[in-house]
Amino acid sequence: MKKKTRLENFVYYDTEGITAHLEKMALEGWALEDVTRSFWTYAQISPEQRTYAAAFYPGNLTYGTDAIDKNEEYLAYCREAGWQYVTQWQKMMIFYTTEENPVPLETDESLRLDATWEAMKRSHLAAELGMATLFFLCICQYLSSLIKHPLTHLADGTQMAQNILFALLLPTLLITSLSYLLWHRRSLAAIKAGGHCLPVGNGIRRFRRFLFPVQIAAVFWLGFGRFFPAQNAVPWFFLLAAVLYLVWKLLQKLGLPPKACVLVLLFLFVAIPRFGAMVSLSLDAGQESATVSDAPLTAADLAGVPAEESPSVFCQESVSPFAKKLEYEQKAEGGLPALSYEIMELSMAGLGPRCLAAYEEQAETYGQTYQALSLSSADNAWQLYQGSRPLPQYLFYENDRIALLRPDEALSPEALETAADLLLESSFH
Repeated sequence: MKKKTRLENFVYYDTEGITAHLEKMALEGWALEDVTRSFWTYAQISPEQRTYAAAFYPGNLTYGTDAIDKNEEYLAYCREAGWQYVTQWQKMMIFYTTEENPVPLETDESLRLDATWEAMKRSHLAAELGMATLFFLCICQYLSSLIKHPLTHLADGTQMAQNILFALLLPTLLITSLSYLLWHRRSLAAIKAGGHCLPVGNGIRRFRRFLFPVQIAAVFWLGFGRFFPAQNAVPWFFLLAAVLYLVWKLLQKLGLPPKACVLVLLFLFVAIPRFGAMVSLSLDAGQESATVSDAPLTAADLAGVPAEESPSVFCQESVSPFAKKLEYEQKAEGGLPALSYEIMELSMAGLGPRCLAAYEEQAETYGQTYQALSLSSADNAWQLYQGSRPLPQYLFYENDRIALLRPDEALSPEALETAADLLLESSFH
């Protein structure tokens, strides 16, 4: 028997929308067989007119010892009424019948609304409110870290993008929860007036279809982003996932067998990263740092001697809308000492004083202080001190650019002028 699996995205309490979809699938020759979370499996049948029904069964109203017995009684009642049990989706049971005028599966609208409330309260409603709380806490933690440690987080564009995504999702999660509560309130009023539960609007359905993949991406990023070899690889992974998802939907419309769809996706999952020109993604995207030959400053520049060959200087870059940060490290070789430094170029003038204060706070945690230097090649310059003892660490500031230099040994005034001049040039090398 031919089968296919689809990634479905329904509003959980939208029983009318779910049954309408299943009836349409039956007319196309596909009958629901099983549900695993959001993956719904269909078996091929001869196209036929089926009437589907979805209900949150009475046993859902309690987790007591008699819940199973209530469910069995409910299934027996449905069989006697001509409804065939298909499967269940969490706390929702799905039935179908081929009778032209079937006996209604549910006749007590008040009981239906109560069962829906219990199911939502213990599953989707709790999950969405929990997710919203988690996103809110992540945003608060990020803002706190950004204020306390701007040198670490200000230029981290990936972390900033993650929290912007959380900030966009937070109100949408609240909107979905409030939309259900509003639907429940209006349905309750309709039932008291002698009517039925209200249908779910098309706007909520479209909103859910848009929100679902974004939620999955955000949760995945939050839970597994730290395991990526480089944080800047995470957005590219989502681009790859989006491409694979669109291909999956296309293959489903073409009616290819599930195994063929999986093989195509596996091939693309391997092939797309290989062809970096297609999506700007390569197998080397996970490297944290790279060797550069055009570093703005080397130990040879400070020594005032020409280097016999280009030294090995490693560079790590991080970028955000507020700052760009480059961290360089040169290991000791060829008779030259080791050297490390970082350059931060700020996009907003007001960030300069806060970042300089952060350097001072960082030094104070170790009982150290920065004392001013007078250099012609920098607006402001400081040297780190441990009490009254100078340390080989220097801080330069000019035109919204901050440079922190950490040589292995103290520098002469001439070397300091050279370092400040090279590190504070108008453009990055």
